[in-house]
Amino acid sequence: MGVSLGLTPTASLSPFVDLLTASFRMGATGPTEYDCWSLTCEVRRRRGLPFPTWDEVATSSMGQEPPIFTRLDKPASWSWVLFRMTPLHVGIMLDPRRFMHITEKLGHGAVESLIRWPWMDRVEGFYEYHVPLHTQPI
Repeated sequence: MGVSLGLTPTASLSPFVDLLTASFRMGATGPTEYDCWSLTCEVRRRRGLPFPTWDEVATSSMGQEPPIFTRLDKPASWSWVLFRMTPLHVGIMLDPRRFMHITEKLGHGAVESLIRWPWMDRVEGFYEYHVPLHTQPI
């Protein structure tokens, strides 16, 4: 199986190399299979950054909670990038130009350039997560 890096591996990717060979499976949460959402959460977990549960995302998107995501004006490292696709697709920004994601079509994780087709035409926005106040430690 080939691994699509889209770049020469660098030290910044070393904690995530195993995710590039992970297989895609809808609803999977690791450690060898992921869907696009769980892969982005795993990257943030390894970086020591907070990430919401799927239930928090669903509740927030239905307007039952204050929003847990803030839309950013531009891409930022470790923020989510949302793509207009069916179904919706999400990746995690590694820097202002590169993102990591996994799709059923690819079958495994990949790092790609945001400024290349087809991605640049499909960006819906960039988002950062904010831990809801009721879950923050006192």
